[in-house]
Amino acid sequence: MREAIRFTGKLKRATVSREAGRWFVSVIVETDDIKPVEQPCATVGVDLGVATLATLSTGEAIAGPKAHKTLLKRLRRSNRALSRKLRGSRTTQQRPSGGWPGSTPG
Repeated sequence: MREAIRFTGKLKRATVSREAGRWFVSVIVETDDIKPVEQPCATVGVDLGVATLATLSTGEAIAGPKAHKTLLKRLRRSNRALSRKLRGSRTTQQRPSGGWPGSTPG
């Protein structure tokens, strides 16, 4: 196979290697016509955490949803309601397979 070098300039080095039965050529060319790419906007690093959802490299912290606190409130309320019920009463037992007295099964 023969392919033209895509860049103009002085050829510095060419390395030929073989991996897994295939041949590869790495070419280093010294050139002046390549300009660095300008970034359209500033970049920010993000650190995902436990206490806050994310902390940016600028120092800004982004709070995440606090579903745990909401669910704990609901659990406390349910535990309080359950603790006030009489153990073994009809409200804490599971429904019998035939249904409640007076109801039609089905």
